[in-house]
Amino acid sequence: MALDLQSLSITSAFNSIVNFFRSQENNSKWRDLSNNAEGSFLIRMLANIMSTLSYRIVAQSRENYLSTAALTSSNIGIAVNLGYSAFRGSNLKRLIQITPNSNYTLPKFSVIGTYNSDYNILTLDDVDLEEGVTTTIRTVVGNVRESSFVTGTSDIKIFSLFTSGISEDFVLFKDNNEVPTTKVIKDMIYDKYLVRTNPYGSVDIAYLNSFSTAKYKYGTGTEITIRYVELADAPSIPYTSSMFPYGVLGDVITISSYIPFESVESLKITAPLDHETQNLIRSKVDYANRLQEIIPSVTQANWKALTPTYTLITYLKDNSTLLTGTRVYPGTASENKERLANTEVAEVKEVLKEENYFGTPLPDITVPRREVADITIQMVLRNKYKSIADINLDIDNILKNYYNQELGVTFNVYTLERLIEDLPYVKYARVSLTINERAVNTDYQLGHIIKVGDNLYKASKILGYTGVTEPADGWGIPVIPPSEIDTDIVIQDGSIYWKCFKKLPGMPSLSISLRSPSTQYGIGDYMYLKQYPDYMFKCVDIVRTSGGTEPDTTGHELGDFIVDGGIVWVVKDYINDDNTSAWASLSQFQLGQTVNAKGPYSLECVSYTGSTGTEENLNFEQYDYPVAVQDSLNSRFYVEGDVTYYFRNGDPIEATYAGGVTTFAVTAAVYPVVKEIGGQGVDCTEIRVTRYQDGAETEMAIDPSKDYTILEVAQRGTIDGSIQWTLIKNVDEITYDWNSYVTFTHTLEILEE
Repeated sequence: MALDLQSLSITSAFNSIVNFFRSQENNSKWRDLSNNAEGSFLIRMLANIMSTLSYRIVAQSRENYLSTAALTSSNIGIAVNLGYSAFRGSNLKRLIQITPNSNYTLPKFSVIGTYNSDYNILTLDDVDLEEGVTTTIRTVVGNVRESSFVTGTSDIKIFSLFTSGISEDFVLFKDNNEVPTTKVIKDMIYDKYLVRTNPYGSVDIAYLNSFSTAKYKYGTGTEITIRYVELADAPSIPYTSSMFPYGVLGDVITISSYIPFESVESLKITAPLDHETQNLIRSKVDYANRLQEIIPSVTQANWKALTPTYTLITYLKDNSTLLTGTRVYPGTASENKERLANTEVAEVKEVLKEENYFGTPLPDITVPRREVADITIQMVLRNKYKSIADINLDIDNILKNYYNQELGVTFNVYTLERLIEDLPYVKYARVSLTINERAVNTDYQLGHIIKVGDNLYKASKILGYTGVTEPADGWGIPVIPPSEIDTDIVIQDGSIYWKCFKKLPGMPSLSISLRSPSTQYGIGDYMYLKQYPDYMFKCVDIVRTSGGTEPDTTGHELGDFIVDGGIVWVVKDYINDDNTSAWASLSQFQLGQTVNAKGPYSLECVSYTGSTGTEENLNFEQYDYPVAVQDSLNSRFYVEGDVTYYFRNGDPIEATYAGGVTTFAVTAAVYPVVKEIGGQGVDCTEIRVTRYQDGAETEMAIDPSKDYTILEVAQRGTIDGSIQWTLIKNVDEITYDWNSYVTFTHTLEILEE
């Protein structure tokens, strides 16, 4: 018989050895197997050795599998093999507002206050403090430590540290110069140092030193230093003004409490989950997430499904500029691809193409829309000696922290009132959006609100015109449709730039229309051409013109917006290169184009203004339309004024009567048709309809026994000059679109009690 070496029990091992001896030839010669006999002692010793070795073999095998590993080092090591960096923990973090008593420049991890005898209060970011200007700062409680080593080689190598207590808050330096870092190994190809948790509870550091384009190479004498906040569970005590020598402490918000080193139980779940999901495009939201990760200056990204499979994504950059590569040029696909080379748009698409393992079409990167909100703030003060300048500064900080630079934000005037009333010197505040009556031939920006009759309207699009004839050079359409959705072909048509896409099935009927000459479209609108059934066209830019006076950036700050004729510029760092032109009066500029004007900064075109038309009594879109006359032929409704734009052939409309609602389909809308109302002839729109019943049209349209009073139709917006206005239902709470962000201007009024 064979000797069983799998047993972990000494008794089982003993019996196995005894049985082994008894199964051998001449086993009768070994008779000394009593409990105290020498033979039994030797067998017990062998059994002990065998069970110990067996235990170690089995235990070590178990430590190789995440589901059975018990040691922390084993679990971290397996996680490393899966490409996951165990979370090393973080200390207590708080957000503070401080009004400095002087000017300070504080690098990351500077001591800004004393917590207690054991810990300091540290900055989590580089901070510039200006005397008297209230600033929001992220802080962490703890102590700063450093660990350094000399690489000793220029070869690619993983450098392992054994220093304990390196939290997730750290900065890495190469010869005293900060270098970018990542914990995702794939990001090393983007010229970053890999810093991830190793099985010793410390970190491994690696870099692709052999890449020819690597910017941060190390050599045999390079010193690598990691500066970090030492992990510590400090007792939670409130911040007080006496802790901060740099100024007066304001509001304090706890961001996160102490978080310990990741547990074994968490590693068993998180490591394989991260391995399965990292850097893979599996859903629409992944497109937006990856855009934000690929371009470091993008602070927020958002997405919208145009069809079930085709996604639009947009973004916000930290300086309100646009991604490079968003400017459009008429030309062939190959010419445009060459222009797009080495741009941020090209970088995003290249990465998404590599990671899109599930085959959905690459998304369309849509430029963000900047909208403006003018608000009036009235307040009664507790402290009548508070300066207006200080009050305006506090309001600007509140707007910046809670509303500015966010896509799809919901602005609620009551919430803003509560935030202002939290200021210690404010007794109460009242906030309202500034609304003016519509005026003809007047310039407005996106987001401005006007009043017409009893309704309010917000400027939602700036419009351009298609040409009287189609482009002379044609549309540049390939004979065979490309495999990709985006053809990279851009065509100028009148004052509109169209980008050509393969036609998408499932586009909503209101989203795409047949091109007609001298017709207005705004950025984001679609059209198609009968002669090219495989393609559609998206308006990606319109022609607008600068003003007659050169903008001056003197006195402005980075991120400020300047209106210049039909152009809205954002102030950004000065750029001096061959791609930056000089500003010119009454000239056409594109979204994303940079110019140099007066002053120390450059300007980038990020939005446009539009002008209302010359018609005084323009008919604006309504939520519903009162029926002026119900035709006796039972197939026509009449509504006062010209509403032909809002009732188009095929539109479903809902007609309300005393007992309910009937759905009809529009077959024609004709203006003017004179009808007698109140003894006078009134110009009306005749709306011809057929009736829907069980999803099909019926011959009988309007039931003559029912008295219809109200018609409702899908909203299209009112075209007014070069502006499209949309209805506002609740002016006290406005939710901006998925690709819109809002900036605020405010007027302050101090009231007496």
